[in-house]
Amino acid sequence: MSSGKPISEESPILLPLPWDSEFFRSRLGRIQAAPRAKMEKALAAARQEGYSCLYFNAAAGWDEGLRWAARAGFFPVGLRVSLAAPAGPTPEDPERPVGEDRSPEGEKALIRWAVEELSPFSRYARDPLFGEAEARRLYRHWAAATLDGQRAQVVLFADAPGEKPAGFLSLRTAGGEISIDLVAVSPSCRGRGWGRALLRAALGRAAEGGYPSLRVATQGNNTAALAAYGAAGFKIETIEHCFHIHLNEEKAKPERKTLAEAEEL
Repeated sequence: MSSGKPISEESPILLPLPWDSEFFRSRLGRIQAAPRAKMEKALAAARQEGYSCLYFNAAAGWDEGLRWAARAGFFPVGLRVSLAAPAGPTPEDPERPVGEDRSPEGEKALIRWAVEELSPFSRYARDPLFGEAEARRLYRHWAAATLDGQRAQVVLFADAPGEKPAGFLSLRTAGGEISIDLVAVSPSCRGRGWGRALLRAALGRAAEGGYPSLRVATQGNNTAALAAYGAAGFKIETIEHCFHIHLNEEKAKPERKTLAEAEEL
């Protein structure tokens, strides 16, 4: 993942994205933040090599990168906000139980909330050449990969008496760090402390695993999530502007599916 700040001289500037390319059935890549001349050279190479779409992140305050993105033809698709909080044991809330026990009902809810509640905030939903159907397809795949252990090592479920499930939160470990991968609370349970209970449980799991902190990244337009993280002690570490550019609109355009077709996948 790009930090949105210029990288070292040795790092590659144009990065192919095999998983994204396979999933969206189009050749996708990322331009790493670097001195302007190097980014221009990488962009020219991407055009020559037949890339369809490129991602680019620029850290907030990096004016040169933001100006270059605008001149090069990239368009904004959102803000990526990265936060962290110290891990630590937290007392359980007996009125809001959280655990790893799962039920068919809970698994179905996880997929439904990922698609219906989280995908609208995705940068892909804001890109007209991907759009709502592709964003929903991505989040349906993401949720399924969470449940079968491909993405997340821990999935926590919250069960509200008489209204279960109340919400879920998944944890992913990589590169010596632990982070929140997906989290959602049932619309009927919001504002009743269930999100806070899930976050407190996640901080406790991070501490049990020996991690000093718990990290999360979310979209800047998800103001409810940002408020919940702030209330739970998370502090903003970085803010990045996210951009896309389509080098060949016909090649970049994924094989279009209607919303109904996407739901069947």
